[in-house]
Amino acid sequence: MDPTTRVHFLESPLYTDLKTAFQSIIEEKIRNSPSVQQTEVLNPYYYITGLPLPFREGCWCVKSQYEQCRDLESCPCKPRPLMGVNMRLAVCHRDHDEEGNCFERFGAVRDCFDLRNVAEPYFRDILSRRSEPQTPWSQAWKDRLTTSFRGYRISDRVYNHLVNAVCALVDDMVDPFNAGNAGWVPRVHGVLGWYGQPAESCIQELVRRMSQARMDRYVMERPLYQEHQGDLDEE
Repeated sequence: MDPTTRVHFLESPLYTDLKTAFQSIIEEKIRNSPSVQQTEVLNPYYYITGLPLPFREGCWCVKSQYEQCRDLESCPCKPRPLMGVNMRLAVCHRDHDEEGNCFERFGAVRDCFDLRNVAEPYFRDILSRRSEPQTPWSQAWKDRLTTSFRGYRISDRVYNHLVNAVCALVDDMVDPFNAGNAGWVPRVHGVLGWYGQPAESCIQELVRRMSQARMDRYVMERPLYQEHQGDLDEE
């Protein structure tokens, strides 16, 4: 995908609705999970807890710093955070900066995140590295995904590029290990829980949410369109 097409995609209603759909799935997972600390705080920051720690001076498979895995990220025993299995989410009550970093002079370091800001950095990170799926997609999968595209005005020139970009994102949601162990993003894949699930059901869920997001956006934009059209008629 060339830079111009990429910008077009990131500014398109299709991308907006895809992002909204993904965000709504993540929010519902967190809202309904017993592994998440529920709170009355508006727009809380969460951090991951409950994971087994590596041995002191070692990694997850050996206790000695002289025998530990050279790269801790590639340690075969490093836990794969998955909500409801070995990962819980707790609410962080510390102050945070705009990037989600929390301030605590003597407290443990936490990898906090704002639930409202999960989709955007994740999507842009994937699209900065690839714009096509890394695994072969059947035509049936593509057809099922693109049923939601009918409500968008997409030119023939960029249609295939946009389809491939959306497929690349869904491909990573379902199987992040195409990018190796580092491809697992706990706040995304650990919450989403789609890895190992039938791809067809995941696609169907996303398409349903995208259709709802498009309808909600249309309802919100329609009064603005009618107001603007009225101004043009008066002129």
